[in-house]
Amino acid sequence: TLFRSLTALERPSQYTLTSWLVDEPFSVKGQDGQVWRPQNYDRRAHGTIYLYQGLANSYNLSTAKLGLEVGVPTVLKTLERLGVSRSWPAFPSMLLGAGALTPVEVATMYQTIANGGFNTPLRAIRNVLTADGQPLKRYPFQVQQRFDPGAIYLVQTAMQRVMSEGTGRSVYNQLPRSLNLAGKTGTSNDSRDSWFAGFSQDLLAVVWMGRDDNGPTPLTGATGALQVWTGFMRRADPLPLNMPMPDNVVMAWVDAATGQGSAAGCPNAVQMPYIRGSEPAPGPACGQTPADTVMDWVRGWLN
Repeated sequence: TLFRSLTALERPSQYTLTSWLVDEPFSVKGQDGQVWRPQNYDRRAHGTIYLYQGLANSYNLSTAKLGLEVGVPTVLKTLERLGVSRSWPAFPSMLLGAGALTPVEVATMYQTIANGGFNTPLRAIRNVLTADGQPLKRYPFQVQQRFDPGAIYLVQTAMQRVMSEGTGRSVYNQLPRSLNLAGKTGTSNDSRDSWFAGFSQDLLAVVWMGRDDNGPTPLTGATGALQVWTGFMRRADPLPLNMPMPDNVVMAWVDAATGQGSAAGCPNAVQMPYIRGSEPAPGPACGQTPADTVMDWVRGWLN
């Protein structure tokens, strides 16, 4: 769900964190005649939801449809820009992780997100030294900006909601909420893989759990890998995540129930980040109707 959402959020004229998605069953017939029918892990449909809710709760139906809207090849290109170099066919099933990845590859992708869209290839060796500590060979860091910082900031915000209200929320049973962690669970449809990737301000970690014979397990990303990740983070004592807001991002008040512009202090009003120009128009002051707002403007103009 993360990479489909990132691909969409790079199109702020079409998608924001509060864009409406429909989480309902659907099917797609491939060129080979096979019919693809994605499912949510809980085998339930969740109706109309916000884009960030689909990511936070790992809803496959809504975000798979989102992936089809932006295009499977485009989503695969997003994975490549994040740092994974693999040749995968652009089948719809790739939207739900049909392609296998190693923990190092997953760490590469998530560190690009954690670094604000800057990709740095992971290295196991920094320097090769002589017996007296003199460098024989250096492997310098290579940094390349791959994504707009605004789109990455929105994804990081959604990943924080994974931890506060979504599939990663159990982390705060053991860690303080002040850490503001960001992360994402992952579970294969046949429960052969349990994944969790997440980061603080100074530390990113990825956990995979599975059987060495590739058999199914009783674990989801939340009940398996996340629990290992939480135990590691508890001992690592990370710094709280503090994401600097890019220049092209603005905060806007929205009504949590409707997604329409709201005003501070109104019932259901929450602040959400938007790439500048994609934010909803401000709503009327609390207790006023849109007509009241127009009349206030007219009175001010007449006076």
